[in-house]
Amino acid sequence: MRGMRAALLLAGLSVLLCSCRWQVVLCLKVPDRVQLNLDPGHLPNAQALKHIQLDLGYTFNNTDLLRLALVHPSVGQINNARLAWLGDAVLEMLVSHNVYKQMPSDEPGHLHKVRQSLVDTAACTRDADKLNLRQYMVIGKSFKPDAEHPTLHMVADLFEAVLGAVYVDAGYNLMAAQTVYDSHFV
Repeated sequence: MRGMRAALLLAGLSVLLCSCRWQVVLCLKVPDRVQLNLDPGHLPNAQALKHIQLDLGYTFNNTDLLRLALVHPSVGQINNARLAWLGDAVLEMLVSHNVYKQMPSDEPGHLHKVRQSLVDTAACTRDADKLNLRQYMVIGKSFKPDAEHPTLHMVADLFEAVLGAVYVDAGYNLMAAQTVYDSHFV
């Protein structure tokens, strides 16, 4: 059975047989009929997720989305990259909406500069730190948490992934993400 993989469902956990070795992994339930497996020992516990939700001011219907948003691509194939990609677009839309409303007579060039200053890496890192997200970030073993890791870009992606997770969890509802963003940053 060398190199062979078989998955079994046992007591709500996925048990994975890899190279004749048993390993218990957590199954995350996420939309789009994708089932993800992560080692539960590397993920924030329920108490940490509760703290994140309190800081966000948003309660997740599916906390697995929040867990996934915290997992950096350095961990492996199961990570927050897609949520960060989506969250980047959501953030740009939310900020564009706010800037457009708050600056009704400004030219598009100026609106663009203002928006860029609110969605760049430095701004997203500040936003993540305001929400205390950095402490919950799951990074790969090749990174040691120190002055250089996680990098500003990694933390900025974390913020975008969490915002993307809110958007998906709320049924792709932009207003839920807008409420979270506005309550902290406007």
